[in-house]
Amino acid sequence: MKNVWITATASIFMVGLAVMFGLLGKPTEMGLIIAAGAIAISFLNIDRIQRFKGAGFEAEMRQAVENVHATVDQLRVLAAASAESTLTTLMAGNFFDGTTLETRLDLHDRLIHSLEEIGVQPTKIAEADHRWRKGVGLIYHRGVRHFLEGRTKKLNINSQADSSILTTSKDFQNLLRFETWQAPSSQEMREFISTRNAMNSEVDQLLEDYAHFERTSQIRRREVFVAL
Repeated sequence: MKNVWITATASIFMVGLAVMFGLLGKPTEMGLIIAAGAIAISFLNIDRIQRFKGAGFEAEMRQAVENVHATVDQLRVLAAASAESTLTTLMAGNFFDGTTLETRLDLHDRLIHSLEEIGVQPTKIAEADHRWRKGVGLIYHRGVRHFLEGRTKKLNINSQADSSILTTSKDFQNLLRFETWQAPSSQEMREFISTRNAMNSEVDQLLEDYAHFERTSQIRRREVFVAL
């Protein structure tokens, strides 16, 4: 029963990646994913072959199973690497409109869950998720600036805000290194805004959300985050 569940999950995961690469116009990567998925799914139930016995056959099949397990481990590495590319592309697209942030979050969560289900090591999942996490930091930075100025539209500067707030917002923007997706930590943001005496309740709550994400990798107040 467990293998049936893993097989189904692996199938969905591989199909999802293949569709994603297809939409991104990457037929080579899509073909590799399909081929790797077919091999992995075929191998997931090979342990059942050990039920057959015969002169010398059992030992040979046990060795074959061990070799297959090694191959499956390699495919898990491939899945993690493919997921990293997919998650990075998924996050990058957020900064150029397209699919909603809420949809991107759902896709992210499903991909991570699928990696866990097919047995990818947590360290490999964390590596695959690294740039996605950095992208989340960029979104929190954008949100803090939004609430700092009291904007009515997230990408439009609030020209009605106090001049000192606008200066603080501009300097806050300069803390960001967008070319490397490097945003300040929640603590660094808090210290900067506090030294400028620009803290307000909305910024304070959003910084708490960001700190929670840094600790747990979980989005708190998801409805607020997807609107940033």
